[in-house]
Amino acid sequence: MKKRIISFVVALMMILSMLPTATYAAEPVSITVGTATVEPGKTVTVDVNIAGASAAALMAAYFEADFDAALTLNSVKLSDAATQVGFTFGQNNLSEGIIQIDGAPSGSNISDGVFFTMEFTASETASGSYSVSLKCLNDSEENVNDGNEAVPCSFTAGSVTVGSTDTDDTTYNPDLEINIWTLSGTTGFGMAQLMDKTEK
Repeated sequence: MKKRIISFVVALMMILSMLPTATYAAEPVSITVGTATVEPGKTVTVDVNIAGASAAALMAAYFEADFDAALTLNSVKLSDAATQVGFTFGQNNLSEGIIQIDGAPSGSNISDGVFFTMEFTASETASGSYSVSLKCLNDSEENVNDGNEAVPCSFTAGSVTVGSTDTDDTTYNPDLEINIWTLSGTTGFGMAQLMDKTEK
């Protein structure tokens, strides 16, 4: 009898081990850095968007920004939507690219959209496109919510393009020339002729 009971218990354990394990992780959060264009030596604001999050699911976020030395991170600002539900900044260290966001009271919701903005200044010698990315601090892929549950995060990098933002809509025709001359014996009077060199 004892052998039958032991065999049944072993078989039951084997069956249970094959069943899928339930997980209780919080909903995933998507963080997307926007794009912007700026002239050398000027400042520009880059949006950071959030999707799939609520204040209860993301009580605190510790981000590390990664960007080229041609850009200087001057400041970060929470969006109105994030501020209204109670998000605040913690101990930011912008010189190291560290951004700490303390969460809102549990149960408050934040809709998809702009989470916060980053203001950069491009150096006078900067030129081209520079990647701007975020990640969880200490190379972690998740934060922790108020229920001590892991909050998985996915990140999409953005960029800042440094170059002239002026556009010249003037159309030039290299085959046109202007001849200007004055009439003999006159003062302050002349004539101009616009010629198409391709017809010569």
